Amino acid sequence: MQWRANQNPVEDIVGLDWSDGEITAARVDVSPLGAVRLLHVGSAHVPEGASDDAVVAALRELWRSAGMPSHTVAASLRSRSVVVRPFSYPALQPEEFRAAVKLEAEETLQLQADEIALDWHLNQNGAPSEAGKTGRPFNGLLVAAPLKEVEHHQHVLQQAGLFPVILELGATAVANLFQATHREPKACEDVCVLLLTPQSAEVAILFEGDGLYARTLYARGGSWDQSVQTLIEGVQDALKYFVFKLRGRPVRKLVVTGVLPAQPDFLDVLRSRTDVPVEAWDPVATARASSARVRATLRDGMPSSLAISMGLSLRRYAGD
Repeated sequence: MQWRANQNPVEDIVGLDWSDGEITAARVDVSPLGAVRLLHVGSAHVPEGASDDAVVAALRELWRSAGMPSHTVAASLRSRSVVVRPFSYPALQPEEFRAAVKLEAEETLQLQADEIALDWHLNQNGAPSEAGKTGRPFNGLLVAAPLKEVEHHQHVLQQAGLFPVILELGATAVANLFQATHREPKACEDVCVLLLTPQSAEVAILFEGDGLYARTLYARGGSWDQSVQTLIEGVQDALKYFVFKLRGRPVRKLVVTGVLPAQPDFLDVLRSRTDVPVEAWDPVATARASSARVRATLRDGMPSSLAISMGLSLRRYAGD
């Protein structure tokens, strides 16, 4: 699920997350067996409300200090103004489907079509009917955002000397990383991955091969420490939607990564409230650092959003 710029031949790209007052960047590769190697990593703190010039300066310094060899980036777009909405159309022709999602985006954002950046992820694309006249089902996720915000995001990156070729949800980046590191059969079937940053939570539920349900939750009061109940209720709502609208059965497990709330028994409470097996996952701890520079950076500490940057880096930039 991504907005793309003009396409070039396949090349590795740097994953870049910019949210919650933090910038993280990562360049990774992954073996056919799912072993991740961190080639370059870096982070920078940018206060909320910082000027564009301050963000540009932080990005340039991050690229210098991390020794990033590429300026081509896949960047996340994590904002309260981004709309992620599931859709299910029983029988449409492709041109009717495109018109339907555009109309839904206009109604949701209350903007004109030319003011919206729009994309979608298809969970399943049903076979056409025998006669080919009634169309086919379309099920998946609609992603829409004000075009001005997307263009501003791209402009800041370009001012820093970066070339953003993909803008993607944080939740789908986390799904990328989980799928890349879990190659055994059915390891990603009916699994909910929850990544926590201090102020937001990315929920990605994987099913039926490339099926995805995603949403982003935001903390009240500045962090999850003050709004654990909001977090648990948001996860519960996502799991209920999965059962009643998508699969008719619960997820097999809930995998949690990132910065947990200070509540010491949080995972036990989450397990009790969702009635789903819960396990912790640390993708950074299991990744192999490729150099002394990367090892030193990791020792100094990295924001939990590094996992999003890692997932973004697994996207490969290629022409259609």
